[in-house]
Order: sequence, then structure tokens, then C-alpha cells
Amino acid sequence: MGKTHISVVGMHISLVGGLLMIDSHLSGIEPPTFSFGMILAGIVITTATLLGYITLN
Repeated sequence: MGKTHISVVGMHISLVGGLLMIDSHLSGIEPPTFSFGMILAGIVITTATLLGYITLN
């Protein structure tokens, strides 16, 4: 349960970062740096969880 939950949280962080980037593009402004950071952090968290680098035990 814990490993799946952390993986889903990572995917959620990436999704929110992507949506923020799309919103800023549609608004005609430069996307903020934290959107890129959220996407990268979510990918790292999800990948590390699925590969077994992050565990709750």
C-alpha cells in the first residue's frame, strides 16, 4: 500500500506541474520554474518508488 501511494503522489505532482505549465502557456505568460521542478520531482519520485529506491520499511 505504501509503495503504491508514494508512486501515485509522484504522478500527481507531475500532473499538477504539467497543468500549471499548460495554464501559463494558454495565458500567454512564461511558465514558472517551479512547474518544471514539479514535473521532474514527480518523475523522480515515481521512478524511484517503482524501482525500489524509496520504501516505507
